Amino acid sequence: MKKVLIFTGVLCITLVLGCGKGSNENVSEKQIKQNVGIEKDVGESKDHLSVKAKNLKQERNLEMEEAKPISVSDGNFESEVIQSDIPVLVDFWAPWCRPCLIAAPVLEKIAKQYKGSLKVCKLNVDEGRQTAMKYGIRSIPTLNLYVNGELVDQIIGVTPSYESDLKRKIGPHI
Repeated sequence: MKKVLIFTGVLCITLVLGCGKGSNENVSEKQIKQNVGIEKDVGESKDHLSVKAKNLKQERNLEMEEAKPISVSDGNFESEVIQSDIPVLVDFWAPWCRPCLIAAPVLEKIAKQYKGSLKVCKLNVDEGRQTAMKYGIRSIPTLNLYVNGELVDQIIGVTPSYESDLKRKIGPHI
């Protein structure tokens, strides 16, 4: 009877160890398959990022086509405004100025309507103090209209008929 118990015990231990080993091999195969899946996911992620980059580039091109106002600074005012081949309307503004914020959508609309024949720029007076001082900006919003690098007109403040007032000032110079 002792021999039968010992034999049964050894058989059980052998089966447990054998099953455990096979189970480990299965887990390893599963891990390999998962790793391969991860590699596929990483490859797909790279492709996805590439597509996203292309989409961002296309969005940037669309923004340029929509002709949104261009931010200018002391550093690029000369090249963007004074040396421009087309008339430039410059909005001297600040983010804390309520009337400036009211004027912003109108300027975006003007930039789209006059795309190609008028450049609309924005200079934050808090960041572009030298340029604001050079052109005597004492109140904001102030819009300066430059043609061939020369200041030809100025609009100070926001009027009830702001958009039509701007178009009246811009019209003769386009």
